[in-house]
Amino acid sequence: MTERWFSETLFPDFRQVYQVSKILYEDKTEFQDVMIFETPRFGRVLALDGIIQTTELDEFCYHEMIAHVPLFAHGEVRKVLIIGGGDGGALEEVLKHPVETVAMVELDDTVVRLCREYLPG
Repeated sequence: MTERWFSETLFPDFRQVYQVSKILYEDKTEFQDVMIFETPRFGRVLALDGIIQTTELDEFCYHEMIAHVPLFAHGEVRKVLIIGGGDGGALEEVLKHPVETVAMVELDDTVVRLCREYLPG
């Protein structure tokens, strides 16, 4: 069996490559290409249009910073709007605060459904 690799190129002079252990989902939605796969190092990975959005190993780094820093800096947030965030990581972190309401708006409901199924953590 041939090894499969996922290559992400954000800049002409920079590329990241991930070894793919198993592809869990790969298809095109109405809005974007979605791929969820497993890797030996990062666990499960979500890629949208060829760009890594989150990994099981290090998702907390991004989600904690995007949620806790502004909420603690403000000090008295009661209502939160999350635009995007279909993987649910930012929502999970926001809900650790004493907010009254949180609304999450995501263009692609397929991403939300797939993340609930394949990335429930």
